[in-house]
Amino acid sequence: MDFFKRLMNRVFSFFGIKQTKTCQEKHQHFIGVQDVVDRFPEEYKTDEDLLNLVKHMCDLTVHIQISKGESGFLHGTGFIQRVRTERGIKCPDRNCSLREKSHAWVVVTVTTVYHVVETQGNAELAEITLNFDQDVPPSPSCRGCKLLESDKETDHYDWCAVECESHELDLEEKLKSSISSLEELQRATYERYTGADPRLVVVVGHPHGGPKKVTFGKWTKKDILKEIRSNQDWCRYVHTSATCPGSSGSPVFILGQPLCGYGYWFGHPHNHSGRAPDDSLAFTSIGSELSQ
Repeated sequence: MDFFKRLMNRVFSFFGIKQTKTCQEKHQHFIGVQDVVDRFPEEYKTDEDLLNLVKHMCDLTVHIQISKGESGFLHGTGFIQRVRTERGIKCPDRNCSLREKSHAWVVVTVTTVYHVVETQGNAELAEITLNFDQDVPPSPSCRGCKLLESDKETDHYDWCAVECESHELDLEEKLKSSISSLEELQRATYERYTGADPRLVVVVGHPHGGPKKVTFGKWTKKDILKEIRSNQDWCRYVHTSATCPGSSGSPVFILGQPLCGYGYWFGHPHNHSGRAPDDSLAFTSIGSELSQ
């Protein structure tokens, strides 16, 4: 039994949570970041753009942990969508030793689902960990400071963005490079697969608050929830990818999807939202795409 399984057993035991048979079965479909290339779907293994796209997705996927006091921790997943550097005397970190002096900090915008964060108070408690790819997590790189946007009009929408701050100033250059590369690869793969109806779905997340895992599946249904502009729809997808508690907020990539933007509120991609009552299928948060 590997470390991840032992860790999950201890977590479930501590909180009195019983693993269902379907949950245990789904774990065999979780792929560690280091094994993605070897376990990539056979029909796409020769597509270097698609392989690199998934690698950048992994680089931008983060673990979210929110303290719930004596109840323990809430675990979720998020996706870095934008990053910038600010300078001044009042950074969002109230404990910053430089707060009364002019200094710089990095602002990272993380998208996730509303049911993970829900309130400004929870946003401020959120610890964001990058590169949690191995059994032992690194220290959190960012802390939440502002619940920025949310789509919560119905249970089907379930999307939000959180601004986080960090004093690791080299983060901006690293993250901007990954974001830019991901955007270019999304455009390239969309042009290659548009009209081919590939139906491939890729989810990257932190199931049970553990190391980052990748799962592959197929989408089975698309629900149009609302027309937001003459050529744009809010929609959500139903798909077969394996997910577990802790996967909420995971970025969901849908091959061939006509995204109408990237990193803007009217163009944001989907995050993992939940599963059907019988646990047979997963569904995404609201996302935006060009009408077809």
